[in-house]
Amino acid sequence: MDRQTWMYNISHVEEDYILGVNDFILCALKHQEKKEKELGYKDSISCPCQICGNMKFFSNVSIVQDHLFRHGFKKNYTKWIWHGEAIDSGGTSGRNKENEGDSMTNNKEDEMGNDRVQEMIKDVEDQFIHQSDILENLMLGIYDLDFVQMA
Repeated sequence: MDRQTWMYNISHVEEDYILGVNDFILCALKHQEKKEKELGYKDSISCPCQICGNMKFFSNVSIVQDHLFRHGFKKNYTKWIWHGEAIDSGGTSGRNKENEGDSMTNNKEDEMGNDRVQEMIKDVEDQFIHQSDILENLMLGIYDLDFVQMA
């Protein structure tokens, strides 16, 4: 069953939804472990439920899991980019495609970094559309980031 179907078109108590959430949690934990190795400390996991919308972070993954069973996933979050999934991955399971040792893929992901930032802006835009000062500051922060990366 594809993600669009199990994430948004079936009941949260059906087996496919439960298995899908569990796949998502495995993906998020794997990403958390990778970030811990890179950062040197355990980072929190963003919650992609309809209420949190990837804007709230929890150190306890069971809270994220509970939110997903209660509220479901935020709209159109079928590519789990905040949880370690590459934008160009297939999206049919929660597990990342491993591309270790593939320098072309790693370079492509580095080049797509700005696209991810823009996608994150789109994710929060609806939430802040009526608070233009917050959205404007967020956009200015992104433009500053682009300027720094070019320098």
